[in-house]
Amino acid sequence: MAEAHTFTFERLNRPASESHQPYLKLLFFVTKSPSLSDEEFHRHWETIHADLTVAAKNFQKIKILRYVQVNFSPYLPKLLTVKPRIVPPDPGDPRKRSFAWLSYPSI
Repeated sequence: MAEAHTFTFERLNRPASESHQPYLKLLFFVTKSPSLSDEEFHRHWETIHADLTVAAKNFQKIKILRYVQVNFSPYLPKLLTVKPRIVPPDPGDPRKRSFAWLSYPSI
């Protein structure tokens, strides 16, 4: 049997038998057709696609509360090839007190 975990945030401590899910998060990943330029793809995705999605009957019917588009930087493939430096937590800086950070060299 696994050891009991001491939660840092008590609100996350739920009985193992309980499956409390106040919402469902869906992620969809799309790739650009090679026939489109980056500019054409982003213009369509950020305007026409967003408008058609929010206007869809089922969007309102199933009570979707939030629609968010995330755009990956063209630098992402290059970032994935660079080894980041791990910056340890800094107790003196409230923004960095609880987290380690990844620092990437300039690209």
